[in-house]
Amino acid sequence: MGQNHKVRVLAFAIDRFACGNWRCLQPVRAMRDERVEVRLSQGDDIALDTFDVAQVQRVLKPPQLDPLRVITRVGKRIVADYDDAFPLVDPGHPDYEEFAPGTPNAWALEEVLALADAVTVPTPELAEHYRKMHRRVVVLPNAVDLEGPLYAPGRLKRASEKLTVFWSGWDSHAANLRMVAPVIVRLLKAREDVVFTLCGPGEFTEIFADARETGRLIHMAKVPYEIFMRAASVADVAIAPLEESAFNKTKREIRLIEAGAWGVPAVASAVAPCRRFEGGDGACLLVEGNDPEAWYSSLNRLLDDLTLRELTGRRARVAVATRYSLSAVNWKRAELWNAVARE
Repeated sequence: MGQNHKVRVLAFAIDRFACGNWRCLQPVRAMRDERVEVRLSQGDDIALDTFDVAQVQRVLKPPQLDPLRVITRVGKRIVADYDDAFPLVDPGHPDYEEFAPGTPNAWALEEVLALADAVTVPTPELAEHYRKMHRRVVVLPNAVDLEGPLYAPGRLKRASEKLTVFWSGWDSHAANLRMVAPVIVRLLKAREDVVFTLCGPGEFTEIFADARETGRLIHMAKVPYEIFMRAASVADVAIAPLEESAFNKTKREIRLIEAGAWGVPAVASAVAPCRRFEGGDGACLLVEGNDPEAWYSSLNRLLDDLTLRELTGRRARVAVATRYSLSAVNWKRAELWNAVARE
């Protein structure tokens, strides 16, 4: 490949929501690096003469392996992205039986890592995990483009003028939400000036059945990703609860990035991803040991102090703009694609 030849990348997103957007769709759409020419795969047809590097994401099942085998056989390069620690080793994880060591899916992962020229992950903890299985692992944090089209429409309309505490997440996050549910119920019963807005599965409202009588539990139904990324804008305070476990130590700081993009302050569990976002400069309030009383007092501190909310929100916005800038992460992404293609 000539030095002046742009590296052609074909990217495969695992889904059109959630991790597919964070790890593939949004980075590809925001890519402006002149060293690479990247496009998204459309369907199963792969024209092998149209790319130099295949960027794949979360390939974990045997039926997904055949295209990668063909890509490798014809001399193309593969970069594989994983945003969780597989295979799963915690029997308490809801997907453990499907992705435990020794399962067909774990064997599929082993083959993907053998075929891949490089592996990308969003956190240092995941890098440590995958470096036990692959020689070349690069950290590319989840990031956003604050000047991009996702944020151009501005804030969503609030459902209430009362102080709004906000949480977002999906099926796999139920345990984290249940952990803080007693705190939220207590808060709603104690303060008539507060509402709780939940953006996630409708059945999660049952977690807060004891607060239903307050009439201040608001549910936001599932919406397209483009709207979902604006959901936290309705909040005065966001929460990012995360149970303490080995698996969760490798997780991403997505909830805090979503809120921080809008300058919304957050209260978060003092586990690795939230500590990383806080960064030592007060970009969120951390709750040590997930102590319920500390959760309650931290929420009240922010709700009662407009100055503290504004200061913490500004610090969160700065953290997103500097440490989670998609243009900066994409430079590193393009650097990797370029290096892999020219080896």
